[in-house]
Amino acid sequence: MNESFVGIDLIEEEIKLPEFMPEERSEEYLDRISNLLRDKRPKVGNIHLEKNHPQNFPEYEEFMSKVLSAVKENDKVPKRKFSAEKGKENVRLINSKINSANNKQRLDENGNIDFSHTNQTRDFFGDLTGGGNDNFPYSRSLFNLAIDTPEAREYFSKRLKDKTIYLFGGGNSITDLIGSEEHHPKHIVNIDPYIKTEPVEVFEKGTYESIPVAVQNSEQVESELEKLNIPKADEIWASYSVPYYLATPLEIKGMFKTIRESLAENGTARITPIRLQMEDEIFYRGAVDEFMNQVQLLADSPEFNVYSTEDTMFIEKILPSESNQS
Repeated sequence: MNESFVGIDLIEEEIKLPEFMPEERSEEYLDRISNLLRDKRPKVGNIHLEKNHPQNFPEYEEFMSKVLSAVKENDKVPKRKFSAEKGKENVRLINSKINSANNKQRLDENGNIDFSHTNQTRDFFGDLTGGGNDNFPYSRSLFNLAIDTPEAREYFSKRLKDKTIYLFGGGNSITDLIGSEEHHPKHIVNIDPYIKTEPVEVFEKGTYESIPVAVQNSEQVESELEKLNIPKADEIWASYSVPYYLATPLEIKGMFKTIRESLAENGTARITPIRLQMEDEIFYRGAVDEFMNQVQLLADSPEFNVYSTEDTMFIEKILPSESNQS
């Protein structure tokens, strides 16, 4: 037991490994595991002792190893179009999770939009406990797999090998993944017009490209990708970028257009948090309506699925041969 918990009774009991439910994605399963373990956090009185994530408790290491094995097997299952019932429920859940953000864009001394005051240095791995939700590693916020163990790193190494990854407003984040000798994505494309400096020295593997275009400007994004001869994305990651800093229906529509046109078959877009800027009440309501209109279009399309966990939304493009309902 961790020494910091000496004198506090933990209930030692074997946790039964849950089975995957029909149509459940790995991120949904891991979210369910997280809730299961959260209930077992030690308490003083009725107050839970906080730790970055319940999966990080060392006493559950063997259990999480079994969880990861189950996830690996589930990842092999071909992704099919969700049933009408699950698709409808997913849209309802996403609609219930949309919230407003009040971090208005700041201007620098020259009157240009500036994001240097924000956190642009999130890692992919790690156990970051300070700085609030926007400091959680990508492995947690976008994959719901918060444990940082050799087994977890091996899982991501195999999952991301030879993949093309687009970052939407990535800043200087995931440099630990880009510069690692253990992980070998094929391309990492950072679509971000607000980067002032880049740690170029960690990009010696030649996998990184930076495109200074706003993702909601879909035609410009497409043009720049074509110039660089970059393939479509196996993964799209947006963390505290878009739609977090978008405020108008037109911007929301443009962001979704970029996602639809950028995702490769069998690719997944991961967006966190599900929040839109509250710069103006009328624009905000219009942006929310457009956001849900775009979500509904994706849910109704035979090419896409949408689902969510906590504060993260997922969009997956289905292989044509797998577009029939399961």
